[in-house]
Amino acid sequence: MIRPGTTALITGASGGIGAEFAAQLADREVDLVLVARNTDRLAEVRDVLNKRKPRVRIDLIEADLSTPQSGAEISRQVALLDRHIDVLINNAGAGIHGDF
Repeated sequence: MIRPGTTALITGASGGIGAEFAAQLADREVDLVLVARNTDRLAEVRDVLNKRKPRVRIDLIEADLSTPQSGAEISRQVALLDRHIDVLINNAGAGIHGDF
């Protein structure tokens, strides 16, 4: 069970399912670390959630999870934020386009 005051890190949080995960958790007073490539869209998600739940702490990390170094970079940035991650939602996706 996810309790208020815990912290969740969500990848692919700038839209779609990731943004909805963020909204659902914010409604439960869960602090958030949102990760995606597009910080402008991440900021929009944060701003909407902050209006709904101003006491929820929301930090943003720009990262492209299709690169090999992204995991280490996210870990480094979480450490700089001095955050303990209780819940990890790996939502970022990538695909191969073209003929199969």
